[in-house]
Amino acid sequence: MENRDLQITIEMALYKFRVEKELRATQQLLQTALACIGSALIFIDAAGEVTNLNQDAEALIGGEAGLPAEAGVGNPWWQALRLELDSSTARTITRALKEQQVSRLAPFIVNRPESTMLLADGIVGPMDSGGVLILRELAQINDGIEVLPSTQEILATLGPDSLAPNESALCQMLISPDGPESRIARVMDQLAGCLSSSLRSTDVLSVFSASLVSISMPYTAIEEARQIAATLRQELRNQRFGEQTLTVSIGLAHSTAGDQQPIELFRRAAEALDGARESGGDTVAVWEERQAGERSIDKREYQQLILLWNVMQVVSRSNDLVVMSSSVCRHMVEELGLEVVSLLSHQGQGIAAVAGASSLTGELGTIADLGLSESEFHLVEAFFTDYAGDAQYRETYLFHVSNQFVLFLRAGHEIGPQEVRFLRALASYFATGIARISGSQQVAVREPSSQTTPLIHGSAQMDSILDSARLVAPTDATVLISGESGTGKELLARYIHDLSPRKDMPFTIVDCAAVVDSLFESELFGHEQGAFTGADHRAPGRLREAAGGTVMLDEIGKLPLAVQAKLLRFVQAREVSPVGSSSYEFVDTRVIAATNRDLKEMAGAGQFREDLYHRLNVFTIHTPALRERPDDVLMLARYYLAYYAGQYGRGTMEFSAEAERALLEYHWPGNVRELMNIINRSVIVSKENRVNNIHLGLFSSVAEPTVNVAGDRVLRDHLHQLVEVCLDYRPELPPMGQWLEEDLIHNRFTASAGVYSQAASSLSIPESTLRRKVIKMRDVYGLAAPDRPESWLDASAIIDELMRLATDKGTSVLDLAMGLLVEEFERRQLTRQDGARLLGVSLPTYRRYLD
Repeated sequence: MENRDLQITIEMALYKFRVEKELRATQQLLQTALACIGSALIFIDAAGEVTNLNQDAEALIGGEAGLPAEAGVGNPWWQALRLELDSSTARTITRALKEQQVSRLAPFIVNRPESTMLLADGIVGPMDSGGVLILRELAQINDGIEVLPSTQEILATLGPDSLAPNESALCQMLISPDGPESRIARVMDQLAGCLSSSLRSTDVLSVFSASLVSISMPYTAIEEARQIAATLRQELRNQRFGEQTLTVSIGLAHSTAGDQQPIELFRRAAEALDGARESGGDTVAVWEERQAGERSIDKREYQQLILLWNVMQVVSRSNDLVVMSSSVCRHMVEELGLEVVSLLSHQGQGIAAVAGASSLTGELGTIADLGLSESEFHLVEAFFTDYAGDAQYRETYLFHVSNQFVLFLRAGHEIGPQEVRFLRALASYFATGIARISGSQQVAVREPSSQTTPLIHGSAQMDSILDSARLVAPTDATVLISGESGTGKELLARYIHDLSPRKDMPFTIVDCAAVVDSLFESELFGHEQGAFTGADHRAPGRLREAAGGTVMLDEIGKLPLAVQAKLLRFVQAREVSPVGSSSYEFVDTRVIAATNRDLKEMAGAGQFREDLYHRLNVFTIHTPALRERPDDVLMLARYYLAYYAGQYGRGTMEFSAEAERALLEYHWPGNVRELMNIINRSVIVSKENRVNNIHLGLFSSVAEPTVNVAGDRVLRDHLHQLVEVCLDYRPELPPMGQWLEEDLIHNRFTASAGVYSQAASSLSIPESTLRRKVIKMRDVYGLAAPDRPESWLDASAIIDELMRLATDKGTSVLDLAMGLLVEEFERRQLTRQDGARLLGVSLPTYRRYLD
């Protein structure tokens, strides 16, 4: 009986606990709802169509012109709000209606026709049939939203050979010191200073609410942002703030296609920051999809976010100084309500306005349009004569851009210290765009060419290679140079030519990968007038142009089989026959061939003539990959650092200890060419004369890894579902491993706009391997995306996490994906035969994965 009484008592206590818990949850939900209650009501039926809306909703959606007919009753709610269905706001509404739960809508932008945009928030609540949106206006947005350009647009603007950003994305980082608010306020200035010195010139740092540092990073992939966050956190832990150390919580989010609004991005980062704090602080959290967070910001901060976003988009895509300056000034005037903003320059003894904007007259053209008072003119003149930092006179502000440019602001009202700090950060970022444009217009920076760059080395491998080159140089023997792309094959070929008796004669390079197949024969051997349509004159051909000297046939593995027969005769007898001629003539040209492919293997597969291979393979030199000669890495890096610093007028520059460690630990899939590009970019984006690993975009294994609250679990869940889909096809199991690998390659190749080196680097595989796999895919699918069943999952959902884990584990993305699939197969206790079929490999290969 006593046991029965005890059981009843426990059950009553548990029931009371559940009731109290539900009551607290209901109270919290009501408080959230009341905080978001607005006067705009939009009623939705079960089919998702608008059934009714009040006048406030009509005004909210339609603006001054009223509600347009296409967004009225009877139309889907997402059309009424002009939302993309894949935006987070639309997904929140869809999920709330489906799951019959009240949910808060984070601030989102309402695009109204022929009217100013609004920032709104609210709640979505289910009803017996359908639901209701209760919205309120937060703030008017006076300025338009600049759209983040695609990778294709960037490459079209900058050109394929420029140092273009590696992907069309934006990452937002929020950093908050751990500890009481009184302590946080005392260290914010020092914290911001420490962060600014470590960041790239392309990053925009600002301080919000005296307790939050915001860092916006344009064209930064989420994986790189993770590494930057981990590095910054580690650096701050090693700093002294007064008499004590400091730990921080970091929230990180990134933009996605169709959902690139600044408020949304900030909201995601704020949610991630809340997650970092909730986990105990001193950590990094990356945003994941979940119910909207509770963080709110005031109207002034909304305006700053939008302005910051717009200026970043303008600066990062502009190549014209006047156009960029005019757009930046206009955005600042419209969003902050300033009277005049102008970029002024110092020209000889005078002062000129590059561009500007006014709240009264619109665009400004000349210095006279500014209407400078005598005091303002003397302030500007003194700034250029004796620059000593930013300046202010009453409601006029000058922000330093460079010794040649100053950003002039006439506010028309008082500006607080925090807004001045924000404007200073904005001017600093504006300066990076001006420096980039001014530098490109004034100095044509050339890449170190094979004619000017010595063979920098200190390794025994390179000593041996140069010994071989010196041995064969005095002879006329044909030389075959093999090695991965970017290992310096052209440099070595020229080295051989310069040491040969032919050094004063032509050195001609033919890139076999860049010549159209139909023009190969004419390119090499020349043609007679009238030999084909368009042949209106006689052309000697590259072999005869190099007569007496040396011709380098680069990427000779790409030479069509039809041309290889004629080349064989030339290599064998030094005789050429132009297209359209039946006679041969002797040409004294030495041949050096280079390839990043295995010609012997190609010959065995019938893709390269075996007799030509043996004729070329007289004296072979293999150039090792950069990762195989680590002794040369820092020597080469320091050489190129000094070279580019000199070209850009940066003076003496050096690497930090962490940067040198990262250089040594990196795998270098693109070899020396990749190292050159990375050093070049680091000189451009570094603010000071010390290059750190954030500027390089490389991170050593010593850096503490970031924390992803969902990452590994989400990745394994996706792979688990992928296997489930494929097992449904029994007994005909599809090669899901092969499919997944193809999808991952297609994803990165598309993201890099077809730039092989970038795609190979993101997958951590050699460029030659990627080229081989892409060619194989095109043989099957052509130029289209791989064809997959409707139930197949999109590889883009897991690529970021695969790249992060591959970096942590020091392996390639493709090997990691296959390894995780094998783990899933073994967990399900599949037979080895089924596992091999699912992976799309032979049984012996599958066993190697198990080992």
